[in-house]
Amino acid sequence: MRPTGAGLAGHPDRDRWNSRYSGDFSPSFAPHPLAAQALSLELPAGPVADLACGPSGSALLAAGAGRAVTAVDVSEVALALLSEEARRRHLDRLITLVHADLAAWRPDPEGYALVLCTGYWDRALLDVAAAAARPGGLLGWEAFTTAALRERPGMNPGWCLGPGEPASLLPADFRVLDQADVPGAKRRLLARRAVAAPQAPGHGTRWRASGATQRQRCPGAGDRPAITPASVPAAWPCGVLAGAPPARRTAREAGKH
Repeated sequence: MRPTGAGLAGHPDRDRWNSRYSGDFSPSFAPHPLAAQALSLELPAGPVADLACGPSGSALLAAGAGRAVTAVDVSEVALALLSEEARRRHLDRLITLVHADLAAWRPDPEGYALVLCTGYWDRALLDVAAAAARPGGLLGWEAFTTAALRERPGMNPGWCLGPGEPASLLPADFRVLDQADVPGAKRRLLARRAVAAPQAPGHGTRWRASGATQRQRCPGAGDRPAITPASVPAAWPCGVLAGAPPARRTAREAGKH
């Protein structure tokens, strides 16, 4: 397990999740549906990052497909459970466990073919995760929406996605393959980073979709206006280019896994 520095002693998230994953907790190690979907699509060469991973079946699925995986979580108890299962499946050589607070941890830019985060929301982390995806790579996210506040009135609204988010917050070089609300008052996003097309000097940078992204674009979609949170539906019918509206807030999701 790779620690990334001091500051985790007494961290409230660390204590909370260590408590949840201790005792008689029995992980299923079932991969998240978003991980299964992403790994079934065209991906560039390179590793997978699983952020706020917990005892992740998604990391195991990616490693089972031959991908190196960086699994990051604030809970060393969760990482120990994942480590034990990885050894049992003889996948431990492919999985690097990182014990860290995602508010401070930083991945290598363009270092990952797939970046997953399916149990945590932080506006600033979305920018970091998007920058970590390689050109042609995928970004997958799932988090609570404001609909969760009706069932959990004590929840911090900052832990919830606003209308159109997270698609509306993506950098301009991402194309949304799918965004939809799912049971549990959550929203799921899958987006692909474009590949820069070579241009003659003085013509700037243009972006082209790669592989599966081109095939999933709506016929006749044409150029679309800049996307704002208010203009993005909860569910995208097909791949469209994401906009880059002003930053909104930093928030965390409480209910991962």
